[in-house]
Amino acid sequence: MTLKPTSTQLNDCEDAQEHLDGCALLGMLQQQRDLYLQLKQLSTKQSELIEQQASDQLLTLLAKRQGMVDSLGQISHQLLPYRERMSTIAAALDEDSRGQIRELVNEIDQLLQSIIDQDGKDHRQLEAAQVKVGSNLNQITQASTALSAYRQACPASARFTDRKG
Repeated sequence: MTLKPTSTQLNDCEDAQEHLDGCALLGMLQQQRDLYLQLKQLSTKQSELIEQQASDQLLTLLAKRQGMVDSLGQISHQLLPYRERMSTIAAALDEDSRGQIRELVNEIDQLLQSIIDQDGKDHRQLEAAQVKVGSNLNQITQASTALSAYRQACPASARFTDRKG
């Protein structure tokens, strides 16, 4: 004899699964927020290193940032199935949990926008530094060309003598 669950039992199981998914969603959003907080700190440090023209330290920091971005990509990929069922998952959660999810999503959005804004400023600062370096290199090239032209105009065998001869 095979027992079949009643529709109430099936609904209870579905609600329990949605609740578990809600807990998993909350955990992943917290991980995502924590990574964005760390990324924000590195973004601030990046600006300082750009101002100080500390190239080696900047490259090390950028490698750390890339690792965090990779981790964020993994979490975003894991969140995809939950996003598709967000309304169903949220309905199975209590109001406090739904509020936590809303707060986390808002905080993540604010952190991301702050990071994007700071990166834009840093990008403009690096472009300005690149233009300055390019200008300096152009001046060096012009000076080198002028020096070469001067050397060609002056014969190597020119001698100076005093009045006595």
